[in-house]
Amino acid sequence: MDNGGICSCLQFAEKDISISLHFTRYDGGIICMMKSSYVYILTNKNKTTLYIGVTSDLQRRIVEHNDGVGSKFTQKYSIRHLVYYEKFDNITEAIQREKQLKRWNRNKKEELIRKLNPDWEFMEKKFL
Repeated sequence: MDNGGICSCLQFAEKDISISLHFTRYDGGIICMMKSSYVYILTNKNKTTLYIGVTSDLQRRIVEHNDGVGSKFTQKYSIRHLVYYEKFDNITEAIQREKQLKRWNRNKKEELIRKLNPDWEFMEKKFL
């Protein structure tokens, strides 16, 4: 719908949260669209430690975790493997879900992961 207009992307970050907004110029004005957001769970190779995060660019964030960029917690415990994610159209809902999951105990988090990923397969290659 951009009718050959100009598209640009602005990004900003607050701690480990980054949000991308895309502005597209067209004959009738400007449209601002927020990209999808993701809540994700990573683990280490022995699956003993979990990390829950939120991002608007899951692929970029997985690359950052694998490169040791970002969270000091994931660096310290070598947490690099994606085992679960949820997609949201609204960053506010994604942040609320992240906070909810962080309050859960380990057993409840494991049950959630098993619903999507029963064998806890490492899923990050899908995004790299």
